[in-house]
Amino acid sequence: MKFSLEVETNNRLNYLDLTLTKNQNGISHDIYRKPTTTDTIIPMDSCHPLEQKMATIRYFADRINTYELSKDKKQTEIDTVKYMLRNNSYDVSFLDKMIKVQGMEKHFRQQSPEHPKPNGQNSPI
Repeated sequence: MKFSLEVETNNRLNYLDLTLTKNQNGISHDIYRKPTTTDTIIPMDSCHPLEQKMATIRYFADRINTYELSKDKKQTEIDTVKYMLRNNSYDVSFLDKMIKVQGMEKHFRQQSPEHPKPNGQNSPI
């Protein structure tokens, strides 16, 4: 494994899969892709199991739903992922459905109160 030192340039720093930007309100972030990253994913017409193909879409949808992106940056990421899906023969509606399902799951997790365990036990067994 090789580590490198990233240096802040123009108030921006790339860290893992994020670009962190210092501004007057604090730090904002965006999704970062290396310039060498291509739009190659497992093609829909490959012999891989469908579960592996859908894992890619789940990953992208999860990243869109999890990161606190601005509305514009979120739409840019959705457009980028749809471009990759089209180039690999996927139906782009898979992404829309996955984003919707994961967004609903996240909403319900935030809305539902924790249920205490019987006898006051809160630790998982």
